[in-house]
Amino acid sequence: MQRGSRKALKGIMGHGCQEQLLETTDSHLWSTEPSGHGQAVSWPPVEASFEKTLEQCSVCAKPIMERILRATGKTYHPHCFTCVVCQRSLDGVPFTVDTGGNIYCIEDFHRQFAPRCSVCKEPIMPAQGQEETVRIVALDRDFHVQCYRCEDCGGLLSEGDNQGCYPLDGHVLCKTCNSARIQALTAKATTDL
Repeated sequence: MQRGSRKALKGIMGHGCQEQLLETTDSHLWSTEPSGHGQAVSWPPVEASFEKTLEQCSVCAKPIMERILRATGKTYHPHCFTCVVCQRSLDGVPFTVDTGGNIYCIEDFHRQFAPRCSVCKEPIMPAQGQEETVRIVALDRDFHVQCYRCEDCGGLLSEGDNQGCYPLDGHVLCKTCNSARIQALTAKATTDL
C-alpha cells in the first residue's frame, strides 16, 4: 500500500465501515482512527521482507541492493570484490584465483606465486603493463634473462657470442669459460698422475 491509498481501502471496505483504515508512509504502517490522529502499528517494514529475497554478498554477507558482481561462482558488492593482499577493488580489473579460492590482482599473484630467480631471488614476473615474461630454466634453476650469466666471466648467456649454457659440475658457464675449466681440470689430472 502507498500513502493516499485510504480511498482504495474505503472502496474495498464499503462506505460507512467503522473499522480503522490503514495507510503506509515509507516503511511504517499507520492506523488512522476516527479522531484523525495517527499512531504507528507494529508491522514488518516492506524493505525488510524485500531484503530477504536479495542475494547476499560473499564477503560482508549483506544484501546486494544495487549492482551485483558475479565471479568465482559467488556474488559480491563491487566494492567488496578485492585482492586479498593489497585490498584494491578488482571491479572491472583482471584478477586470478589460487587453489584455495583466494582472489588476487595479477601483480600480487605474480609476486606471491611466481618462480624466483636463483641469482637475484626476485620473482620472475611480467614487467608493468605486460602480460607475459621469459623465464630461463637451466640445471633445474630459474633465471631472469638478465640474470642468466656465466658464473666465471659474467657474460650474458642469452645473447651475443657466448650465447648458450655449457654447464660443468653444476656451474652455469659460457662456452669459453667451460673450455678453460675443462683444460684446467685436465692439466691438474695429468699432473696428479
